Amino acid sequence: MYTDLKLYIDGQWLGADNRKSEDVINPATGKVLARLPHASKADLDNALAAADKAFGAWSRTSAYDRSNIMRKAAMLMRERADHIARVQTQEQGKPFPESRIEVMTSADITDWYAEEGRRAYGRIVPGRVKGTRQIVVQEPVGVAAQIVPWNYPLSTAARGIAPALAAGCTLVVKPAEQIVDGIRERHGFGRQMGRVDAKAAFVPTRGLDRGCGFLKGAKSLSDHAPHDEGDGHHQHDQWKRDMLQHLAHGLDQRVLR
Repeated sequence: MYTDLKLYIDGQWLGADNRKSEDVINPATGKVLARLPHASKADLDNALAAADKAFGAWSRTSAYDRSNIMRKAAMLMRERADHIARVQTQEQGKPFPESRIEVMTSADITDWYAEEGRRAYGRIVPGRVKGTRQIVVQEPVGVAAQIVPWNYPLSTAARGIAPALAAGCTLVVKPAEQIVDGIRERHGFGRQMGRVDAKAAFVPTRGLDRGCGFLKGAKSLSDHAPHDEGDGHHQHDQWKRDMLQHLAHGLDQRVLR
């Protein structure tokens, strides 16, 4: 049920090879589910370059066609809801009924933004000078970046991926390391449509050892952001150790009297 984990960059799945990696653990049993490769700085640069390259064609795709692709992806999510929910429960520990609700909610979010993308209307603004007309047109801005937390990975991912794609943007997605495969399953549906191959890059990473990839300027992904794995609700022990180490760095010991 749980598959080998890989990065998804420029339409290709990339394995561990010489990359750093870590175990993804079932929090209920302590069993290792898979080995997760970390995206390197070069991987992050490649992901951004691929998303930037794909932006031209995707942004020129009509809102109507983008909507149809996204609605088909939402339909596939509903058809495979049980499978995706089981994967998320394995890697996160959330009860299966709650995981399934999150899958269905993610499909609904995708549908909603698919329709909103078709209604990205412009407007006509009255001019200050007689006889002039000012026209406002909404256009996609370029590559977006999304950091997905640990606690609601599927629905949070949907709230970032769906509006970006609906607006005609491409994006780079960085999930929390503990909850990778459920998002990977969701992302695969866009690829099955045959039209979203390079529109979203999928780069699990600790961002050059202890951070998360995010856009830095317009050229590269930064490795200096803090942990992003959520707000601390029911995190497993490894996450707690990482967070304590991160918070403790550079602090002096004080005794309150």
